[in-house]
Amino acid sequence: MNFIVTDLQRAQEFWALLGWQSTPRHPNAALLTFANGMNLVLHEPEFARLWDPAYAGPSAGSMVVDVNLSSRQAVDDAHARVVAAGHTSSVEPWDTFFGARYAIVCDPDGHRIGLKSPPDPSRAYPLDA
Repeated sequence: MNFIVTDLQRAQEFWALLGWQSTPRHPNAALLTFANGMNLVLHEPEFARLWDPAYAGPSAGSMVVDVNLSSRQAVDDAHARVVAAGHTSSVEPWDTFFGARYAIVCDPDGHRIGLKSPPDPSRAYPLDA
């Protein structure tokens, strides 16, 4: 997965708030590797144009990338760290109908990151029709 970011250092600092350190890949790119083997590559526009000559600049999307956290408390803690560092909260932590604790924060470029705990079936509830 690739996120095109306007400021590589600022993006790396955001992901560090969530517990992931990046490794340099190029002066304008860095790599984050998750425990499940998924990679997230942060690219500044200069680097993105090397592999995507049609890249025309940032645009808003409706995608949310979920990050699975270890507990309900981990969701609240991560959300608080990100917001305290000056980033935007799109959705405050809440107990979802599917039993997970969930919040959405935005990285410095507006990418929406879902913070999700493991579901607890005892906390699930039906949606009203």
